[in-house]
Amino acid sequence: MKSNEQIGAEAANIARTRILQEAGHVKLTTKKVLQRISEGLDANENKVFYDKDRGKCIISPDLIAHGVRLDAAKLGATVLDMIPSQKIDANVNHQGNIMAAVVNHLSGNKPAAPKVKEKSKKAKK
Repeated sequence: MKSNEQIGAEAANIARTRILQEAGHVKLTTKKVLQRISEGLDANENKVFYDKDRGKCIISPDLIAHGVRLDAAKLGATVLDMIPSQKIDANVNHQGNIMAAVVNHLSGNKPAAPKVKEKSKKAKK
């Protein structure tokens, strides 16, 4: 019988293979991803305001998009192994159903906590 670590490693390999296959179908390449991260590091944004006195919209000059740049920096640091990757702690049942646990983890869904029966509080006399 395989240990949970072995089953988890096999599931990770299967998931990675499937993800790479799907990425190929939609023409997602490493070059495109890295290019978008690089563009995000220099991201700018414009704000649009309505000037009541002039009766028209005014577009601000280029402003630094701090949120976009921060997200791009985090992604870049992860790609360059400057930030350790997260370890996925998946509970594997004996049927080997780990894919649901991995998908739930990646989508941010947490498994429901088991319900605990409350003890009735009876006053002692």
